[in-house]
Amino acid sequence: MEYRASEALCEILLKNGFVDTTHIPYPGYAKQMKDRGYDPGFMRRKLSFGGPRGRNHILFVEGSFLIYVMGNYIKPGLFFSLRPEELKSVIAFFKCDAFSRSKLFSDHNGKIYELYQVLREMQEEPNFYTQKRYELFREEFDKVKL
Repeated sequence: MEYRASEALCEILLKNGFVDTTHIPYPGYAKQMKDRGYDPGFMRRKLSFGGPRGRNHILFVEGSFLIYVMGNYIKPGLFFSLRPEELKSVIAFFKCDAFSRSKLFSDHNGKIYELYQVLREMQEEPNFYTQKRYELFREEFDKVKL
């Protein structure tokens, strides 16, 4: 199963602490969503983490999405889907404290959607991943409900 830009994906993000902030950059789309519902193929939508004007958010753009960390989108840029473990990695990353997010981001070259692989590596090489940020990420990953 893969998660694509949809109302279902937005609901998962909202129940995991994101806030719908579409009304700030796109008031027209916010009004259309309120009147007719969200159409991911033709509308833009912004879900933020850590406050309505935060620099950490997911921007849905006509059937795809960009993930922004500290105001910059992560590579490869546009995503059309995420596997469940990738989605859980993104959500768990945002739920970590700011210092841990910063270190995880730089330690893994911004590929926050691949952080689930660290959990496997932690089991194989527990002495290598002794920093608190990895334990915090594991705890948050385990708490994410899809």
